[in-house]
Amino acid sequence: MIPATTPYVARYRKTFKHADGTEGAYLDEVPVIAWDDEGEALIAAPSRGRLVLANGTPNFDSIALADPHVVAVLPATGWLAQYKDDNDGGTFDLPVVAFLVESDGSCKPIRVDSDGFTDDARESENFIQLIDPGQKEVT
Repeated sequence: MIPATTPYVARYRKTFKHADGTEGAYLDEVPVIAWDDEGEALIAAPSRGRLVLANGTPNFDSIALADPHVVAVLPATGWLAQYKDDNDGGTFDLPVVAFLVESDGSCKPIRVDSDGFTDDARESENFIQLIDPGQKEVT
């Protein structure tokens, strides 16, 4: 058995009926825990108390790379996100409060808006750049 060090998921097709009688479907994902000696994906079967072959479970659809997930949070003391002010053409800065490190190695700068909601500081259309604490003012 080989531990699954890269996050994969086994996908299972689930079907349901809409109120109007038509049928719908979605994919449910279960983490791959390990790979057997032949390279088959193994998932946890809690009701059976052991690992089982992913493709031996009913409604198996496929194996896919898992979406990245947060593995660490780093403080972003002194970091700023710079934005263009659409009203006067100038710029303004907002503090970056943390960096989320994800399982694929990527890092997301996180800001908090005036309502207390968090998001990736780079996702706003008016985002210009990140300013590190030691960087001089950029013109």
